[in-house]
Amino acid sequence: MTRPRIIDLARVRALRRHDAVTREIRNALGFLRQDADALHRRATGIAADLTEFSGYLDHVAAGTADTVRFCRACQETWSNTDLEALERARDRLAADLAARFPRPVGLTGRGDDP
Repeated sequence: MTRPRIIDLARVRALRRHDAVTREIRNALGFLRQDADALHRRATGIAADLTEFSGYLDHVAAGTADTVRFCRACQETWSNTDLEALERARDRLAADLAARFPRPVGLTGRGDDP
């Protein structure tokens, strides 16, 4: 014959609570892992966007420096009183500007554009 066992109800309740809390912790950790993965993906995307934007800003800064150099050259040309030197500087600056910003075909800038 088997001996009857005494069941400790307090111990059974404690084990059930422990199991329930363990399940809740596992669920919470699963959600935290999912959130961490989503945050990592988003942070990676933001880092890529910032890198691209930084390259764009480098391009803008270089363009701005070129524009400042061009404007200074124009200002220096205005101070010249020799007409021939002024015309040469004008032609040089116009060629520089045309090289940096080519005009579409058909646009002469002389008012005779269609």
